[in-house]
Amino acid sequence: MKIEPSTHSGSMELSGEPTLNTHPTWNERALKALVQFEPPYCECVRVGKRPLSWAFWIPGFSELQGSLLDKQNLEFSHEHLLWEQSHANIGFGPQGLFGEDTNRKGYRVKNECLDGSRMRKALQELKDFGTYHLLMRNCQDFVEQAIRAYQQSQKRKESSNPS
Repeated sequence: MKIEPSTHSGSMELSGEPTLNTHPTWNERALKALVQFEPPYCECVRVGKRPLSWAFWIPGFSELQGSLLDKQNLEFSHEHLLWEQSHANIGFGPQGLFGEDTNRKGYRVKNECLDGSRMRKALQELKDFGTYHLLMRNCQDFVEQAIRAYQQSQKRKESSNPS
């Protein structure tokens, strides 16, 4: 199993299928690959949603900001973190953390821009995401955890550097 940049978008792709026992290693490798590709410039990371790989986009169920499905992380869509300039990306699925060629996936990207470097550091702090479960611990839960860790790092930064 190895991690390589994709030739299409610069994303990290994991080759080989992990087994249940390799998930911690798989996740660790995905995070290391993401951190290794940190560019020397500031970049924006955004949350993107796309249809599930085995389904299609359903208006009202795939994305409805503020809905009960959204609040419970049960929208009928895949959620992913996308770095704009470097095209790095990371998501969570049945095999653990992964990157993919996002050009062909039809992502719908949110407007909010988060600091890419800080998001990479926040992801490193999370360490273990557990075992994937479609309803209880899914890609949307992963993105929510990452954003919470990002916000915590922002609070720590602000408290250590009072204006």
